[in-house]
Amino acid sequence: VMMGNFIEGDCSKSDIHRKAAALGLRRKKTGKPYCRNAVVNMLRNPMYMGKFEWVNAEGDRVLIKGHHEAIITEKQYLRIQLLLGKQGRVTRAKSYDFPFRGPFTCGECGCGITADHKLQCICTGCKHKFSCKTATACTKCGLEIEKMTNPSIVDKTYYVCTKKSKVINCTQGAIEEEDLAEEINSLLLEMEIDQDYYQWSKLALKELHRNEVAEHYEAHSRVSKRKQELIERADNLVIMRADSEIGPEQFKKMKMTIDKELTSIDKEGEQVSDRVRHWVEIADGYLTFTETASGLFNETADLNVKKEIVQTLGSNLMIKDKKPLIYITNPLVRLKENRKKFATDLGRFEPKKALDKQGLSSEKALAFSGLCAGRDSNLRRQ
Repeated sequence: VMMGNFIEGDCSKSDIHRKAAALGLRRKKTGKPYCRNAVVNMLRNPMYMGKFEWVNAEGDRVLIKGHHEAIITEKQYLRIQLLLGKQGRVTRAKSYDFPFRGPFTCGECGCGITADHKLQCICTGCKHKFSCKTATACTKCGLEIEKMTNPSIVDKTYYVCTKKSKVINCTQGAIEEEDLAEEINSLLLEMEIDQDYYQWSKLALKELHRNEVAEHYEAHSRVSKRKQELIERADNLVIMRADSEIGPEQFKKMKMTIDKELTSIDKEGEQVSDRVRHWVEIADGYLTFTETASGLFNETADLNVKKEIVQTLGSNLMIKDKKPLIYITNPLVRLKENRKKFATDLGRFEPKKALDKQGLSSEKALAFSGLCAGRDSNLRRQ
């Protein structure tokens, strides 16, 4: 609460000190209230934004992400440090992580997309905007940030083409990270499915898996029978050659044919097993993705998770005319099509116990069979 008030400019460092004393904040060993400087130093502690200081191999003090939960965002933490002023200035990370710098390329020239982080302060004295990544005072009038009354802090990240093409004069401008994230989220929302459709799909997936296992046993039996026949033929060839019923060239030719089919049979058996083992997991993963991706994308502070979500959403990721161009992956397209086609007929998902006792109505059974057929043809290929 105190940090929030300080960020909004509703209180000073002294106000925070008095508030801490009123709330009963005391030193563990002596039981006495913290002094003003001790309270201010708490606000400088990067642990509150989920990071801690570490000395790397080069001897530099850097910020490392911890496993504990952050109570303020990095943007809020940086704003607090700016408002606190230059004394005891916090160690800054020498590099930033950008979630969309790696996956995307330029849609006009094909070059990579780079990111530019801007941290600027608008001076309350002369209204000059200046970079405050390292500066602690206005670069025009010299007014220190800690003496400004609730200064405006501009903390934005832009993505722009590197323009390294030697044959194309790229004209693309920059897009702000928040705008890019909003566009990506709109695509995720288009893929989103509700809880009822998710439950129906899981039930369809279970039914398909049951059928797939039956097919697997049939295919395995067929492969095993044919393999045994080929082994017996190979044994007979050896006997025929030993009895001089066939010559060496004929034996070699027939043996090569049998060996080739045996290799093909073994490969087919492996493919059948792999398909049964993996396709259900893949389909279930895409179902879970469509149900939770948008919420997770907006809630997570983990940049690697955001990057994974974008890469799962589609391929050939590009940015053009300040818009993301994403070719949605085929299983997600099929899920969207099936949802439009069957969701209305399936309706609300009854409790599993009720379905076991009453079975499906004729309308729902028809829609359910269509859902199974659609998922079977579109997800097992992945």
